[in-house]
Amino acid sequence: MEIWDIKSQFGDVSSKKEAKAVVTITFKQKKYTGFVIKSKRKNGSLYRLFLNQDLCEELKKIYVMSYIRSIEGHLREGKNYDRDIEKEIPFWEFIDIEYDKVNLIFHFNAYYTQEPVFPELFKSLVRSTVLKQFESDNGIEFVKSDWFPRSKSVEQINANNVIYYLIDTENKLFYVGEADKMHRRFEQGHAVISNWNYFRYDILPEGFTKKQRVSLERMLIRCFAAIMSNHKGIDSMNISEYKLANSKIDR
Repeated sequence: MEIWDIKSQFGDVSSKKEAKAVVTITFKQKKYTGFVIKSKRKNGSLYRLFLNQDLCEELKKIYVMSYIRSIEGHLREGKNYDRDIEKEIPFWEFIDIEYDKVNLIFHFNAYYTQEPVFPELFKSLVRSTVLKQFESDNGIEFVKSDWFPRSKSVEQINANNVIYYLIDTENKLFYVGEADKMHRRFEQGHAVISNWNYFRYDILPEGFTKKQRVSLERMLIRCFAAIMSNHKGIDSMNISEYKLANSKIDR
């Protein structure tokens, strides 16, 4: 730390909200915002570098094996495993970090990575929104996905207990659905929006029952009917050129 002059530059910074905490991080020719703060410990002080979420997502794609192993370790918490996860599944991955103290820039370089055992499967897992629910310590959190093209639906494996949304951009249709197992529901097809080409979904908190999931779906459908044209003739603000494709809408 003394080599980088971290102490002299961030010794009085205790919060990410302080302007002096802001640094730049470069990785694969892209720039990201980071934060350095001083944290007090019983045996002294340490300095922590915080990464933003976009950079974390990029690192997961490069350090696939470490990410998957960390998920495995998280899933083992509270269970009867005798050995540490890193001793049971040993390998090393490294990232090289250089610091430009004049311009407050950390340069990240992928120094050594481990090739995944099943490359395409592991890459699909990293892209899957489902893994995010295992990262969270909050059992009541809703896990939200981005929009994906229909061709990517196979990558979102094991998405269970979800509210999902479909869009047909050619025919300007929008659909809200619910499912215990999303991949099975997709296999059944959707007659009212058969040519959908984009989807997203929200994974509901653990313990959400089917009855609760369906009630939430009905509420969302009714909400969208109030702002989009629909098949039931419900008064709508018509704020979108899209039409709600759902045929079952509560009055």
